Amino acid sequence: MLNEKEIQTLIKEGFDLSFIEKIQPQGGITFPEDRMVAGDGTYACLHIYQLAKRPTPFWLTTIMNNPKTITKFDLAPIDKEAILSDIDKAMRELDSQAEENRTRTQRNEAVNEFRSLERYANEINQGDEVSKMVDIRIYVTADTQEELEKEVGDLRRSLKAMGYKSVSYIGKQAQEWLAFFQSYSEQQNEPGSKEGITVPSSAIGGGYPFNHQFLNDTGGGYIGKTDTGGAFIYNPYAITALRKSFSSMTLGKPGMGKSTLLKLLEEMLYGKRTIIRGFEKNRDWYKLIQSQNGKIYDLSGKEGMLNPMEPLATITDASGKVIDELNSYLQHRATFFNKVRFLNPAMRSVDILDFGKIMDDFYISYGLLPENYTQNQKDIHIIGLDPSKYPTVGEFKQFVDQFVESGYKDRVTDVKMVEMENFQTVITSMCEQYGSIFNGRSTFRNIDEEDVLFFDIETIGHFDDEVYKCMLYTAMNIVWNQALKNGRKQKIALENGDITPDEVRFFAFFLDECQEILSPDTVFVVKQVVKFLKEMRKFSAGAFFATQSPQELLPETSSDDYISKIKQVFELCNAKFFLQLDASVSETMKKAMGNLLTDGQYEDLALLEQGEVIVNLGGNNNYKIKTDPDQEQLKRFAGGH
Repeated sequence: MLNEKEIQTLIKEGFDLSFIEKIQPQGGITFPEDRMVAGDGTYACLHIYQLAKRPTPFWLTTIMNNPKTITKFDLAPIDKEAILSDIDKAMRELDSQAEENRTRTQRNEAVNEFRSLERYANEINQGDEVSKMVDIRIYVTADTQEELEKEVGDLRRSLKAMGYKSVSYIGKQAQEWLAFFQSYSEQQNEPGSKEGITVPSSAIGGGYPFNHQFLNDTGGGYIGKTDTGGAFIYNPYAITALRKSFSSMTLGKPGMGKSTLLKLLEEMLYGKRTIIRGFEKNRDWYKLIQSQNGKIYDLSGKEGMLNPMEPLATITDASGKVIDELNSYLQHRATFFNKVRFLNPAMRSVDILDFGKIMDDFYISYGLLPENYTQNQKDIHIIGLDPSKYPTVGEFKQFVDQFVESGYKDRVTDVKMVEMENFQTVITSMCEQYGSIFNGRSTFRNIDEEDVLFFDIETIGHFDDEVYKCMLYTAMNIVWNQALKNGRKQKIALENGDITPDEVRFFAFFLDECQEILSPDTVFVVKQVVKFLKEMRKFSAGAFFATQSPQELLPETSSDDYISKIKQVFELCNAKFFLQLDASVSETMKKAMGNLLTDGQYEDLALLEQGEVIVNLGGNNNYKIKTDPDQEQLKRFAGGH
């Protein structure tokens, strides 16, 4: 306890004793050799004595943004002549080492350090660089000594792994405690004090520490800044404890930056040699695709055709390296009848079973399937043939007509005959009214070899809605096939040692306005999309869906089956990007997303400004960012917002 005289002396010296009483350690404080012990816990000070030789951007965040720590960062000026003198001494020593060290590696290292110091000295002499003295202490806290030792050990190892060396001075913990309240010059007056580290001011500026929330994915690209000013460097293909798949869903009102966000992602992925596919409408992506020497294919039949009768590789074995011919064919059969169902939504599932048997017989008669093919899987060789080897819809129509004329009507009920007539009407329409897009062999060439390829869906917009959606679905299946083939190729190359994990070429599919293909009227398509999304991670592929509102995907009249499947789509999209949405969709959002966002964040969705995005990367891993395209990017992105 202080006596009255001591109290008056401290007051005269300017101490606010009332304030000190409020903030002082409760229960007192003592200083054993290796730590500080207070009434509310135990502490230790890690003193940084060597920085990383090649600091990364925002390197101070690595030091200052650790849990259960407070960091004291002292910055002091340094005499120019003194630093040049120190550099001169160091260069003389390195010059000697470059000549006298025993190994070539040691001599080369000395030469490299000599040149680095030489450049540094020149920058100081020319006034391009100003050096500062830096002293960094990290105060670690824990409840017990055992916990403290673990925290200090873990932090020291973590810092060492990033090139930072630190020490906890034995017998100096009281001095380290006082240093928290002292200026750098006051610290230097203490007995046994050590000078800080000389650091170029440019390195200090690049170490900006107030990067409280940030994302720095390995191999990622800069998308924007968090609301605390941290960089958001995102890699859709990064795998973490919470991020296990590569697909994403973007929701946002028109004009709020949805297109710009997608293009930032696409351009970043293009720079990483990603194979990119997508749908182009209203020339929204045209300028960007041109800048990347990409291709845009017209789906109206003017520039080529995708044969609906050509089975594609869509399924592999468990290894991902061998195409499963049987199941790829069965998937093709299901896909063909899904296209038919686009044109005749009333078609019954039970009738598709009958029509599927007719298709099997057709491929057997064409020589593409063996008899009893399900029991003779090794004899199936129907995938990957030349396009000329496959039949057309017109040939299939002839086969169906002959099948019906051979007494089919006499063998079935009136109801089944009506369904068959409806089926014949659909395939007749595919051959005649829409023959330019359905009836013919595939004529698109080398589309697998294109780095960037988008399908122009604007030119099919004048077709009936059913045909329009059917063509989208057809193109989507082509994309899935290309994703599988690329994934299989990368997997084999990786396992053979031909490439490293860093050299894997990923695959990205951009599907804007995805409500065109995912709707309550096409539950069968949603089921297939769910199936593909489950497979995409295995093939190093991701789908990037986007739409204007969750109500586009979840209208109030949705069936329970559809809601269940569309929720699976959301769940399989590991990343969610939310731009401004109308306040009226808040309940729909909660219905689809559950507890991914807090109540406050759901409310914030209606208040977001253009370019502001709330990002969820799994669990409660949320970020609020502002996209940050530069002026050159905005020129390339012209056409959408």
